[in-house]
Amino acid sequence: MLEEKIYKLTKERLNRIGYELVRVKYFDKTQTLQIMIDSGLENTKIGIEDCAKVSQEISVILDIEDLISKKYNLEISSPGLDRPLTQITDFKKHKGHKIKLLLKEMTNETKKCKATIIDVKYESIVFELHNSQKIEIPFDNIEAANLLVDDKIFKK
Repeated sequence: MLEEKIYKLTKERLNRIGYELVRVKYFDKTQTLQIMIDSGLENTKIGIEDCAKVSQEISVILDIEDLISKKYNLEISSPGLDRPLTQITDFKKHKGHKIKLLLKEMTNETKKCKATIIDVKYESIVFELHNSQKIEIPFDNIEAANLLVDDKIFKK
């Protein structure tokens, strides 16, 4: 898959220059490659200069590897307050935070829910639902997860 190849090609390079690769997404309809980055440092925001620097770094890699044969737009952005959680380490880092979940397969009679991250195990995450019920969901069953904007995000 294109997104996985680009993720693997760019992750280490971005880490070396001080950025965390959050997500790679290719939108075929608009021929846009979206790369979401975050700062590797606590309490440091991503600015326009950071996006420009990463754009230059990634453009070189993409030109050499020539993974996208068509003309495309490269979009570099910060993840924003409602940051997507794409790796199991993201769930560890945001333990105690509320998130929106979209599941691949129905769990607990739902595919969508809001929950609080309680614990992270080897390949699963324990959540507390609004009714105080705790459920454990395998990481592989998570289609999408985003932080919910609340007071905890602003206290970080």
